[in-house]
Amino acid sequence: MVLGLVILLGVLAWGLLAPTGDRWLALVDLPAAIWVGGILTGGLWLSFGPGRLLRAVAALFSADETIIPEAYAVYLLVFTRAYQLAWGAGLVGLLLSVVLMLQNMDDPAYIGPGMAIGLLPAVYGAFLAEFLFAPLRQVLANRVIEREVDLPVAVTPYRSVVGIGMAVAFALLSIVLLLVLTTWHG
Repeated sequence: MVLGLVILLGVLAWGLLAPTGDRWLALVDLPAAIWVGGILTGGLWLSFGPGRLLRAVAALFSADETIIPEAYAVYLLVFTRAYQLAWGAGLVGLLLSVVLMLQNMDDPAYIGPGMAIGLLPAVYGAFLAEFLFAPLRQVLANRVIEREVDLPVAVTPYRSVVGIGMAVAFALLSIVLLLVLTTWHG
């Protein structure tokens, strides 16, 4: 599991750093990271409390055969909720950034940088959801499958909600870009 994580992070780092060269710092925005991380942490804390969160993380690194199936169901729910919160925080951050960018429509110099910064919460949320929480959830799910345990349906992630959210976000982003282009050329 650790080797898989190292390979994943290495390929992602290479993919981000190679094409950007010395401009990779443009991908770092502390307020966006705090936004996504804060919503994720607060949402998980509110949903499960600190004890269950710590036990869910510990279960990833434990080969303990005595963990009961009901506990695995809760741990799977923790990572499913983390997946959902990461996407949600990213999408809401994107939409709020677009709103703030629209407030500066009278000065075209702010539109490009505003759009770039506005996309970063969505990038951070997508990265956490798809490259961290989905694989970690799968690690726990594989342990459940190996033990041939039936889990409740509530443990299944709701990916269709994420797809709808992404479609709405990109539709709004497209409308904003059309407004910007017509304002510049109109």
